Amino acid sequence: MSNSSLRNRYTTDVDVEEVLLDASNVHAFNRARLEGKRELPIGKRNVRTVWGLFLIIMLAFFLQIYFLQVVRGEEFKAIAETNRVDKAVLIAERGVVYDRTGELLVWNEVDDTGEYDFPIRAYTDRLGLGQVLGYVSYPKKDSSGYFFRTDYLGRSGVELAFDETLKGGNGSKIVEVDALSDIISEFAIDAATDGQPVELSIDAELSEVMYQIIATSTAQADFRSGAGAIMNIHTGEILALTSFPSFDPEVMADGDDVQLIDEYNNDERLPFLNKVVGGAYTPGSIVKPFVAYAALEEGIISPDKEIYSNGRLTIPNPYNPSNPSIFRDWRSQGEMTMREAIAFSSNVYFYIIGGGLPEIAVPQAGLSVPQAGLGITKMAANYRRFGMGSLTGVNLAQEQAGWCQTQTGREKCLTMIGGWVTRTIWRLDNLDF
Repeated sequence: MSNSSLRNRYTTDVDVEEVLLDASNVHAFNRARLEGKRELPIGKRNVRTVWGLFLIIMLAFFLQIYFLQVVRGEEFKAIAETNRVDKAVLIAERGVVYDRTGELLVWNEVDDTGEYDFPIRAYTDRLGLGQVLGYVSYPKKDSSGYFFRTDYLGRSGVELAFDETLKGGNGSKIVEVDALSDIISEFAIDAATDGQPVELSIDAELSEVMYQIIATSTAQADFRSGAGAIMNIHTGEILALTSFPSFDPEVMADGDDVQLIDEYNNDERLPFLNKVVGGAYTPGSIVKPFVAYAALEEGIISPDKEIYSNGRLTIPNPYNPSNPSIFRDWRSQGEMTMREAIAFSSNVYFYIIGGGLPEIAVPQAGLSVPQAGLGITKMAANYRRFGMGSLTGVNLAQEQAGWCQTQTGREKCLTMIGGWVTRTIWRLDNLDF
């Protein structure tokens, strides 16, 4: 039998006897094992269809590989490089600040807005403590999310003065991120060291009360601003310290309220200035006891000698008689010894012992002879001897020294120190007597 007839024999031709061959055993066939079934060969069309599907799938795979590796290869390479384990900074928690009673003035909080992934600073709501406490600038990240500044920076007040104590030490951690920069896991390898607490000698409640009094008095007197301090003279501790107007440290630390910050910056009353330790002022009547001390030490006047004040002292001007120099007392004091002049803060008395009194003005002071004065040079030297114009050494940031302690200020000091006393001396020293 030929091959073709054999193929036809099993594909197309079926004899009757073949159909009935096992008819007697049909019920004994195991249908689950396909007994009694005839297998037909797979057609060429079906084979070609399978090959076509296989080629299409392979082509799709190769196209995708080309797209990933060639077309977008650089992009996915950059993403893959960030899909790695990296070392990150653990920002140390900054130290807290207490007042003398243990009241918390500065502390740390979790940022509920999600803007910062480290503790943010929170400040007391008590009034008048902005300049004392100061504020910080936070650690900063670049556009890629990496820290380019890893420390809090103290900008003013206690935050600046005690920055080394408060800031602590940063740690480090291992961070695993995926290709989309989402954190998968992290764990610390060097724990951060928290900053140390600082306890101030200041009573926050007392400072707030003083601030409110200054604010009210300033408004009533139509003054520009004010400041005050209370010190324990036995220990040197500052018990209260405030400046009006003040500012909110939290606003400055966050930096989000741009409008309010602009108002602070443009306020002519200088809310950022701690006017107690950072302001420079003409000392005024506070110099009178020091002038008295120098006058006694130099033998200028005896403490019991009386000088009369009718409320003003007029010194003729030899160069322009129609324009005399008039120095006013705050009231008519009458006759005063040195003790009484200090007690009642007589301007005229200290005009005279500071700058002297020429013969032409003797009757005004109830004297019979001219009175010598200390003069500018001796007064300035005496002020410096008692530390006027020099730094006090208070451990608050940005303390301002007086003019007399600077090279350029020495000359100015001779014409400015003591305010009203200096003006008197300058004019009297230019008289011919």
